[in-house]
Amino acid sequence: MEEFHLTKRKIVITSLNLMIVGIIVSLFLKRWDSALGFLIGTSLSILNFQILAKSITKFFNFKFKRERVSLRTRLFLSIMYMARYLLIFLVLFVTFKRQDINFYTCLASLFFVKFSIFWNYSLMKLKW
Repeated sequence: MEEFHLTKRKIVITSLNLMIVGIIVSLFLKRWDSALGFLIGTSLSILNFQILAKSITKFFNFKFKRERVSLRTRLFLSIMYMARYLLIFLVLFVTFKRQDINFYTCLASLFFVKFSIFWNYSLMKLKW
């Protein structure tokens, strides 16, 4: 379980580093809306990742104990699945409607967690 938490932490830190780089570049170019888009998108991406990690942990705790997954747990997993996508939709809808938040940087930064997983566990393992 310790390795799982270390992996989560490494992914979150890499995502935050990407966000900081994006915000610094945006502020250097005086694009305040882009900096805000990076901040909101990365925060949502990390929150989404944490909710998914909690759901997966809860599900596999039952599988390793060889117990049946209770109705309450299945309901929790279903609600969290729907809530993650509803949250993404609402944030993207708000950023699309607001002029002071760059929609495209928010959308791009939603992929920072996925990119950091790819970076840490695919590209770094390659032997050049």
